[in-house]
Amino acid sequence: MKYRKLPVEIDAFPVWRICQAYRLRGDLLEALPDWVIDAMGEGVIEIKVDSIVVKTLEGHHETDGEDMLIRGVKGELYGCKSDIFQATYAEVPE
Repeated sequence: MKYRKLPVEIDAFPVWRICQAYRLRGDLLEALPDWVIDAMGEGVIEIKVDSIVVKTLEGHHETDGEDMLIRGVKGELYGCKSDIFQATYAEVPE
């Protein structure tokens, strides 16, 4: 059998921009999406120099600066390699 992924909308943000904002602080932190800031405050993500550790139900997963941080349809956070992200997702116009 073959299956097609259902069309769902997710939130995503580049990991490198989160790391940069965290390092430089100031106005850059205000440019982060609310769901990223909330995850930082709740300890769901730990920001390192060039990566993020995401605490998931399956354990801790480290994403590097080339990855995308995704918030799924149930609010779950996970990293996605950029090549897989580009092959799987298309930007939704606002």
